Order: sequence, then C-alpha cells, then structure tokens
Amino acid sequence: MPCQRFEVIDLRHGDGETVACAAPYRAGFFADAPCGCEEAKGYANCAKRRTPAPRAPASRGAPVGPGPGCPGATELARARVPRLGILAARGAQPAWDAYLDRVYGRAAYPADLDAFEWFYAHAPLDVRPAAAHPRCRLPPGTAWTGPGPAFPEFLLSKRAAGFFVQRGVIRPAAANGTWIEVAHVAQRPAKPGTRGALGVWYFCAEGTGLWLNVGARSLEVGGDVDWRIVPDLVHRRDAGVTTVQAPSSASWGGLNNRFELLDLRAGDRETAACAADYRGGHGESPCACDEALGYANCAGATGVADLASHRSPDRRCAWNLTALGDLWTMRLPVFRDSGALAASPWDDYVSSVYGDVRADEFPLDLRCLTFFYHARLPQTVRPLFEAHRHTHAGPPRNGDVLEVGSSGLAWEVYVWETADFPVPPDEAWPSSERIWSTNGLVSAPAPGSWVEIWHDFDDCRLSGAFFFVPFSGSGGPRSTCPPRQRRHRTGRHGGNRQVGYWAWLAPGTGIFARLGDRTLAAARARRGTLNAYIRHVRVLNTHQRTAVVPSAVGRVAATQRIPAQAGRGYQDACAALAPGDPACRKCCAPAHVALRTAALETRWDSLVSCCGRRGAHPQRRFEITFFRPECPAMRAAADRGGCPGPEVPLRRARASNGTCACDPRSAAVNCGRGCGDEGVENRS
Repeated sequence: MPCQRFEVIDLRHGDGETVACAAPYRAGFFADAPCGCEEAKGYANCAKRRTPAPRAPASRGAPVGPGPGCPGATELARARVPRLGILAARGAQPAWDAYLDRVYGRAAYPADLDAFEWFYAHAPLDVRPAAAHPRCRLPPGTAWTGPGPAFPEFLLSKRAAGFFVQRGVIRPAAANGTWIEVAHVAQRPAKPGTRGALGVWYFCAEGTGLWLNVGARSLEVGGDVDWRIVPDLVHRRDAGVTTVQAPSSASWGGLNNRFELLDLRAGDRETAACAADYRGGHGESPCACDEALGYANCAGATGVADLASHRSPDRRCAWNLTALGDLWTMRLPVFRDSGALAASPWDDYVSSVYGDVRADEFPLDLRCLTFFYHARLPQTVRPLFEAHRHTHAGPPRNGDVLEVGSSGLAWEVYVWETADFPVPPDEAWPSSERIWSTNGLVSAPAPGSWVEIWHDFDDCRLSGAFFFVPFSGSGGPRSTCPPRQRRHRTGRHGGNRQVGYWAWLAPGTGIFARLGDRTLAAARARRGTLNAYIRHVRVLNTHQRTAVVPSAVGRVAATQRIPAQAGRGYQDACAALAPGDPACRKCCAPAHVALRTAALETRWDSLVSCCGRRGAHPQRRFEITFFRPECPAMRAAADRGGCPGPEVPLRRARASNGTCACDPRSAAVNCGRGCGDEGVENRS
C-alpha cells in the first residue's frame, strides 16, 4: 500500500517556496497562541512564540472551574430557565403574548420559547443570569451574560436590558440572501490590522427582534477550524464574501457556545450601534435604529412597540429606563396620542394631573412617572401599586411604593437604591474612544430646562430664619382657611439664615419648575462615595453648554472630583465653592446657608444633587436647590412655605394652558388653591 500523506497548497502568497516564514502562523494545542517565525531556521516554525495563556480544559460535565468567571452551583440554579414550551395560539399565556407583541410588534404563532437564545429583562421570567466567561461550560437552559465590561456580551446585556440563554445546540447558518436575528453592541475602536477592524461583529440569537440580511455570498465556518485568522478574513472579504457565519465557537475553545457573524460589507464600524440596514418584526418590518442607545435596535420602527429597549419615546422622560431593568413600572402604558389616552382608564387621572395634554406632548410614557396621587388612581390600577407598598424592615428597595407628603397625599415609586449620574455624553460616546455606559439612572438636567418637582416643607421656618409673634388677622385676601394667630417675622439670624428653595425631582407631580441658567451638579460616585462632578460645574449654561467654569469659580478644576461622606452632595458643592468654610461640613441649615451664599457670590442659580440621603431618612433623593428665592422680612400668616416665589417660575408644561398659580396656603408646591396638602389640586 503506498504511503499516504496530507498535503496543502497555499495559493494566497504566490511563489513563497524559497522562504521559511511564508504565512502568518499560530501556535499552541488550540492554535490560540501567537507565533513568531524565525527565517534563519530554514523551515516554518514558531521559535519566537510566547507561552500561551492557560486554557480551560475541554472536559465534559459541569462548568469549567473553579476559575474566575465561571459560575458555581448556586449561581447556575438561579440562572436556570425553565422549560417554556410552544405557544400554539394567542390567549393561552397572556403575559407571553404581551412580551412577544412588544418585541416583534405582533406575535407569530406557534412560538417555540425554548428555542429563544435571548430574552429582554421584561420577559415574564424569574431568573438571575449568570456571569460566565466564554470558556465556561454552561448547562443547556442557563441564562448568562459576560463576566465584565471587557466582554461585548456584558455590554449588550446592560444596554439592551436582557440576557442570553445557552441552548446547547448548534443551529444551521442562514442561507444566502436571507435574514437572521442578531444583536450588536457599539465598542471602542479596534486597532488597525486586527480582526475587530475588518467588519462588524454580531451575535446571532433568536428572540432579539432585530434582523440582518446575510448578503448574497455568506460563508459558514467554525467547527474545529479557527476561522478568525486575520489574513484569511481579509482574503474572504477581497473575494467578495459578504458575511461569515460561525454557528459554533468550538474552534477557539468556547465551551459556552455562541453563534457569531462577521459582516465584511461595512468596514470598521464596531464603534457604531447602527452599523447596517436592519429590519424589525419577524424580518419584514421597517427599522429605524437609534444610535444613542449604544446597541443595534429598532427603537423607532413602525409597528415595533418600544422594541424592548426600555428607550422611552417621551421627550420629557427623566430616566434611563434601561437602568431600571425589569421594575414592575415597566408594565405601565405608553400613550401615543390623545385617542389612545381617552380610551384608557388613565384618562381622568392624567387630566387631573396635567390638564388638557397638548398634542405635541405625546407620546406620554407612564413608565417615566414615579410620583402618583393615590386618591386619583384608576381603581383597576390601584392594586398594582398596593402590592408594592413598602412594608419590610430596612431601607426601601427599587420598586417599593412609599408615602409622600406630610399628610401622605401621594405615593412615590422608589428608584434610587443604586442611582447615579451616567458618564457625561462627551466622555461616553464611542467617537471619543470610550466604552459607552448606560448604568446611570438619570442625567443632570440642562440649565434653563423645566423639571418636575415636589416640595412640602417650609424652608424659611426649618432654617431658623423666622420666629413667631402673635397675630390675630385673617388668613389673607380671598382666603377660606382659618386665621392663624401667629405672623412669621425674620429672626435674629436675619439674612444670614437664607437657604433658598429646596425640592426634589418627582416626575408625575404635574408641576414644572425652571432651573437657573447656571446650574451646578453633585452626584454619588459608582463606588459608593460621593463626588461633586465639577465637570458639570463646567457651566452647563443655556448658551454655552460646554464652557468650562469661569475664572471666578476657578478654585475648582473643571474635572476635579471632591471626596464626600454620608451621601451629602450639597456639602460637596459647598466645599467646592467655599473651600475652607467649616460650615460646609456641618449638617443641614449651616451648610445650606454657606452653600447659598457662596453660590450667589459666584453667580450660580441652582444645584442638582443626586442621590444622597436626606437627613436621617434611609431613602435617597435627587434634590434640586434654587438659590435665588429669599425668605421675606415679614410673611403672611397663612403662607405655609409651599411656593418658591417669583424667582422660580412654575408651569404646567404639558397642558394647553400651562399657567401654574401656586397657592401659598399649602405647605406643598401646587398649581391650585388649598389650605393644606390634602387640598392641593393641580387643575387649572
């Protein structure tokens, strides 16, 4: 029998027979180590290769471990996705019908949920995805995400608010010219000459609701062959291959398998979220991708309802809804127009809070509200709020419903458990070569903008600016309130006890206040301390949004972060504006007075401070301080301090008639008449 041999002829490099190092080579048992060929040896070699990184063993069984990045038994149990079955028709499981409608615009049946490899966080599932390295073996049915920000799987899960599910099967590649469900996340630019710079990389996963056409010449690769070698990919691109599909990641040791696709048509667009022409629905609907989300999406697609991105269509929405994940409020409705609102049980409630909502104020997204007047809630909706009342011991958790106001006239949905400002946009977009972050719940509102507020205390009285003297007059002109026997008068501290007007961000009150044109911001840092973000103290002014702090406030560098304690952002701002003033480190009124004095001296109008605790209360707040309001030398007896005065304009920003006439007889800010919190009425 003749001697057999396996020969390969490389046609890519021309006549290279006279050289030893005729191509880029790889080393290691798994071809996962770089190779430096030494020409002097006269044969192809890896004499200069570096020692490959330790590789997880490809043994069968439980997840590879106990190395870092591999979940243990407890984590795997929490990440277990139960068998979901096949939905044969609409109506059998309404929760899943609603989910599929939201992802695809309209569900198509039968729907095999056990084939889905991606779920958004609002899916009716009770699982906690495991953080797993690609080389960790995961059992079929495990919900997973990447182990950290260096992995696109992790970034995708964060930005799109969802997770992958390992199915343990290798499905076939899509045929030429067909559409396949994909997911893609914008990343930092790849180095020239690397595989990341050759095209746009996708994960193929059933359940995303986003579709990409694979093109006329799609090549299926993978298995035991390493298909990621750069010269090979370049050759395929030059030969007219449109996309490369790899249903199996076994070639590079990926025990947690994922189906990857490389689009060679778009060039290096890894920094873009919207890197191709996508489709929504089931591959037939038009898709308008929103670059601001940081991942490929159909957030603006016709017929695709908010494509599970938690991206609000409401221009007044204060929140990054992605950061709220699967909070129960994500089930509240979004009204596209007045007709949809009129047909809803929410119609009377919205009218009582916002008045006659203008057409240009739609869409109206109730997911963006956290403040609700409970007595006015629709009876069909009230049980949903009751079920989340804060009754457990300890600080509130996200989603808890808390009483608000001195007489409890409203409920607040708590969202501040882990709240933070996001990375500022000019430091966050891929164009600035930073990984885009959506971890922040709320951005600092722009100076001069209108923000919904709540206020239900008397700043002047609580600061000690007033003492009381007997008075027997009436409650004031047109007053129906009982007369008070005390008149407020400036106390011995006089003007140096002025603290301004303090409120907090409360979307849902229907009462909007205008921030000053020069606003500074303080925020809680991600590692649990507080920082005054004096890069926001970069004057975010209505005419010069990116100007740095003028020299008059030059004592603080434009990007300096000031350490803080106990969650008191106003103390940080005080220390930044008045370094060395001991009052800035005192609690409450002394620091408030010092802050206001320093702010006005340096021409600041207002402060936004997120998200520290207020006084001894365990819950956090996003506080808004207006520095210009001043306690008068003599104040009417019926004035209970709920109104900010003429220095801070109020309005009903969504209403056709935006007038807001605050009645001072209430301790709560309002747009109507009332003798106390219980009498506040926001109708025109």
